[in-house]
Amino acid sequence: MEVETVRPTFFVPMTGRAEDARRVLPDAANPRIDNGDFEEAAAATGEPALWYYQRQVELASGADAPSGERYARFANSDPGRASQALQAFGVDGRKVRQLRLSFYVAGEQIFPGESLWPAPMFHVTFYDQAREVAGEQVVGRWQGTFAWRKQTVTLAVPPDAREAVMAIGLFGAVGKLSFDRIELSALPP
Repeated sequence: MEVETVRPTFFVPMTGRAEDARRVLPDAANPRIDNGDFEEAAAATGEPALWYYQRQVELASGADAPSGERYARFANSDPGRASQALQAFGVDGRKVRQLRLSFYVAGEQIFPGESLWPAPMFHVTFYDQAREVAGEQVVGRWQGTFAWRKQTVTLAVPPDAREAVMAIGLFGAVGKLSFDRIELSALPP
C-alpha cells in the first residue's frame, strides 16, 4: 500500500477497528489546535498542514511573522468567493466551561463582499453528541488595513458540546487577511 497526502479532509468520526487502532486520541477535557503557528506544510500541496476545506489560503513567510517564519494568508478579489480554512477539535462541555483563544491577525484592504455577512472572522461552532449545532461564537468582522495585533478572547462552551470546528478566513469578503500563532486552552472551572 502506498499513501499520498493530497489535501487535508474532515470526515465523520471513526468507528470499529479504525477507532480502536487510533494512536492519538483527542482529549476533550484539554482541547488544542494543531499547527496553529502554520510552520508545517502539507508535502503534496504546500498548504498549511492539519487544516481542511482550505480555499484561497497560502503559507506566507517573512521577518514580520509574529511567531516563527510562516503564517496563513487568505486573499480574495472576487466578492462572495470562499476563502477559508477549518480545523476540528474535541471539547466536552461537561468538563470545560470556557476556552481561552488567542491569535495574531493582520489585514490589508479588507472590504465586505456581496453583503456584510459572511465577513472576515474567526468562527467557532460547537456540536453536541448527535453532531447538531450546540452554539456558535464569532471574533472579528475585520475591515480595512491594520498591522499584526494579538487578540485574546474567552469563549463560553455550551454544556452539551462534545466537539467544535473553528473556521478562519475572509468568507466572501475581499482583500488579504493573515493569521498566526493560534492557541487554544481550557480555563479552570
